[in-house]
This record gives sequence, C-alpha cells and structure tokens, in this order.
Amino acid sequence: MAVALKNEAEVGKGMPRLGLPAASLISTAYVVLGILVVYHGIPILFDALAAWWVAHVTEAIRLGGFTYESLKLVVTVLGAIGLIWLWPRLLREQPGLRAGAAVGTALAIVGLAVVYWVTALVCKYALASAEANTLYWGGVGTAVASGLAWTALMAALYAKPKFQEWLVSLEEQGWFTLKPYKKGQGLRVRRGTMIGALAIVAAGLWEYVWSRTITVTSQWRLDVPFDPERYIIVMYAPALTLSIVVALLAVWFSYRLVNYPRFADFLIATDAELNKVSWSTPKKLFQDTIVVLVTVLLMAVFLWIMDLLWTFLLFQIGVLR
Repeated sequence: MAVALKNEAEVGKGMPRLGLPAASLISTAYVVLGILVVYHGIPILFDALAAWWVAHVTEAIRLGGFTYESLKLVVTVLGAIGLIWLWPRLLREQPGLRAGAAVGTALAIVGLAVVYWVTALVCKYALASAEANTLYWGGVGTAVASGLAWTALMAALYAKPKFQEWLVSLEEQGWFTLKPYKKGQGLRVRRGTMIGALAIVAAGLWEYVWSRTITVTSQWRLDVPFDPERYIIVMYAPALTLSIVVALLAVWFSYRLVNYPRFADFLIATDAELNKVSWSTPKKLFQDTIVVLVTVLLMAVFLWIMDLLWTFLLFQIGVLR
C-alpha cells in the first residue's frame, strides 16, 4: 500500500543545518562582510571598471556627475538586494538565528572599534620608538591577535545555553520579522504611536543635519596606526549616511514597537476604550466652551473682589501697613 508523504519546503538548502552558535557566527561574518562589500567594495569596483572602460574601450560613454553617481547607487542597491536574497538560501532557518545575527553584528562592530583602539595604543606606547618595519608588523600582529581574541570571546558567549535561550526569546518577541501582531486591531492608536515616534526622530535628524558642522560631502577617516601614510574611510558623507541609517532604524523600531505583544495589547485596549467615548457635536462643544470661559471669568472677578476686600480689612485692623 502506497502512502503519500507531504514534502516540506526547506529553507537554505545550500548548507546542512548547523547549531545556533555556529550559524549565528557565520551569519554575523556574512552580514559584516556584506556591509563592507556594499558600502566600500561595489563603489570602488564600479569606479575602477568605469575608469578602465573609458581608458581602454571607448570614451564616447562618459557619464556626467549626477548620472554617474545615480547609476553607481543603483548598482550598489542591487548588490545589497542580492546579498539579502542569498542569505536564507545559504543557511537553514532556525529559532534564534535572526537574533543571533543581529546581536553578533552589533558585537562585531564594537569589536572592530576595540581592535582599532588596542592597536593604536600599542603602536603609540609600546612600539613608539620601533623602526618602521617593526612598527608595521607589530601593529598588524596586534590587530590580528586582538581580532582573534574578540572572536573567541564571541564564540564562548554564543556557546552558553542561557545566551542561546535569550536569543530565542528575543526573536520570539517579534523584533526580527515583518509579521504584524494581531493584524487589524487598534490601527488608529498604533498608527498614531508610530507617527509620534517618527516625528521625534525626524525633529532630531533635522537638528543634526542643519545645526551641525558636519557637511554632506565630508568623510570620516581613521589613520592606520602602524602606517601613517594610509587611512581608513569609515563613512562617506556622514551627515547623509547617518540620517538615512537612523531614519531606517526608526521606521523599523517604531513598526516593531507597535507590534510588540505587551505594548500592542495596551494600544489595542486603548483604542477599544476610545471607541466607547461619546464625542460632542460642534454645537455642543461650542456651548460647553462658552460655559467654561464664562465660569473662569466669573471666578476671576470673584477672587479679585475678595482680594480687594481682605486687603482693605487687613489694613483697617493694622495687620498690613
């Protein structure tokens, strides 16, 4: 007797299922390298290919500044979309993986900063009087050693069962998914909350961009500690880049905030209470406003008269002179 088996769709057939620590560290490396490729690699490669094309093929296609930068931006965005599309096809989805990749990316960025400053301190103090060759290789060795040490610390952290449980619980809260919580309920209050949060961020970005001395065309550079003639471009156009990054993070955070189960339930309950409110008609609102204003005016006149009366009496009995 033949039995029909249901074929379950598999995600990420390119690699076998790994444990959460290994999958999270691989995902972290993929995200960090992807950021470097998208932010630095693709623009540099595009400029190099464009220069080679003009020099060796033809000069007839020479794009203007705006057109050239727009085409470079399109290619960069397409590269980012391709990397995002490729990631779930390399690693199988499992509970806690998205949270592990996000937390790992944050730790990796902090680790890069730690590696840089450790290397800079070693080159400044321990290798200050060394020759150029010794300074160079000593700095490279320090950077590699500190990077490996930070990676080992991350691996030890991810190997802890409690940390893995925390990653799974963090992902279950819905911070790393587009799926809404109780879709269709409390829409007015939830949308208003999102708009309020985004308005606060927008005001801060406006103040940051227009009131700071950071220009859109500047660059953030860091000198290489063991090679003074070289530098690392950390960020192009920091005012524009940071504004875009903060705006995207604000949109994502505000969307996930109103879909966070506990907070979303509170907003849904608030919206339900608002539905019970009996809103006044314009005529009734006008009449009530007149009553309030007249009452306030009468109370002000009464308090003024009482103030004059008591002042007169206290002067007559000698309390006030």
